Amino acid sequence: PAFLVCLLNDAVRPADMPGPDRLRRLDMPVLWIVTGRETRAWRPFIATLEKLRDKGKRPFTIVLAPESGSREIAGAEAGVSAWMEQVAEDHARLAASWINSLAR
Repeated sequence: PAFLVCLLNDAVRPADMPGPDRLRRLDMPVLWIVTGRETRAWRPFIATLEKLRDKGKRPFTIVLAPESGSREIAGAEAGVSAWMEQVAEDHARLAASWINSLAR
């Protein structure tokens, strides 16, 4: 693939992610969006990504975007409402801008 966009959130366990050896094989640009209520759990994985980016020269872009939402969304009964608001607006815009920057 020309690029990869990865959304890491509370529904994914950091322990289930590939290790440094497999990540090192990713030579295409990768946008890593780390979001959710428990972004602290991703700190060791983010450190691995940063090391691969900085020392291994992997084309990784890492964005830490803790979950937030409008008052209406925060008060909604559905637990996925805030996530949907972010994905529909913030993350989609971010990914589109990142993809457009690759073409330059």
